[in-house]
Amino acid sequence: MIDEIDFQIDETYACFGRAAHSASILEMTLMHALLLLDFMRQVGRKMVDDKGRIIDAKKYKHELHEFTQLQTTKTMGALLGEIQRLRELSPDLKKRIRQATKQRNFLIHRFWQDNNSVFATSQGRAKMIDQLEQYEHGFDKLSNDLAALLDVFFDRLGLGRSQEINREVDKWLVDTGLTLIR
Repeated sequence: MIDEIDFQIDETYACFGRAAHSASILEMTLMHALLLLDFMRQVGRKMVDDKGRIIDAKKYKHELHEFTQLQTTKTMGALLGEIQRLRELSPDLKKRIRQATKQRNFLIHRFWQDNNSVFATSQGRAKMIDQLEQYEHGFDKLSNDLAALLDVFFDRLGLGRSQEINREVDKWLVDTGLTLIR
């Protein structure tokens, strides 16, 4: 039988895992923002006709793959730098992304080190659990807000209405193991 202390310790680790996972989802959402607001604007328009059909599917897939490969090698801080230059995002949203990046970096690089002695007590673990849940919810809210904004841009660019592009992107995402946050 698991006693209360062991349960709380397990819960602390679980909360850390969920917060780190939510931070990772946010990182992927930032990559998707760059995919839409940078790649699609620069490359996509040259490869899609007025009716939303891909002109050269092979070249389009290659360019998409190259762009995505580059983005997946970047740290969240590097993605943040790319996001900051996008004029489509409001200053408030950029500020939230900067704050979330700082929180993510603290969570991944310093959280356990800074909370080593706090973890030793029940009250300390309870405080850590609260903090981790706040991180998780904050990352999730920002991911969802950003995904909702991206949906608007997809629609405005006419990409939400193109069945051919949607099929190609969906197939590519399955092939690469990525998912769009919606």
